[in-house]
Amino acid sequence: MMSKLDQIVKEILNDRKIFYLKNRVITKDEINEFRKMFEEGRRDEIKRILEEKKKQSFARTRKLLVNLIDLLENNPHILRSIIKYLDEIGEVTFNLSRTRLDDLGKVIERYPLTVIEAFFLEKSKKCKDKYEKRAILRLFNYVEEALNEGVDRREIAYIVRKLNNFESLYKINDLMVRER
Repeated sequence: MMSKLDQIVKEILNDRKIFYLKNRVITKDEINEFRKMFEEGRRDEIKRILEEKKKQSFARTRKLLVNLIDLLENNPHILRSIIKYLDEIGEVTFNLSRTRLDDLGKVIERYPLTVIEAFFLEKSKKCKDKYEKRAILRLFNYVEEALNEGVDRREIAYIVRKLNNFESLYKINDLMVRER
């Protein structure tokens, strides 16, 4: 069972207005199947599916699949975390990459919800990029939900500040831990 904060983080990670998925490599149905296979200890079946997808993929996605297979073989706990939080895997664009997330975090920590809302709205109005604007407003919805659910402000602020780090979950090759 996930905590409320974990549920909100999962929703943010799978929100396509915040993390736009350009190219799906692993679909939602496949992720759900992988979760079941992991629980049942059927890693070899997951590997077989990934190998099959690798044969049919383009060069860009082939590298991602190779890295997934490597994670499965060498660091299955990392892959388990990835499929716990992500509903799909593929190439992603983080739509808040130009936003100063630290400023958002400071406001969340220090001010009441009405000030937070005004700040997020002001930030979104200043955005020239329509995708960033949508992402900021969507992020505010999650912040508001978390605050209304009684999640600690500092935890919410920390998650918001570190959102760009969550992008590495989609960049599987950044998670590779090499044995020396």
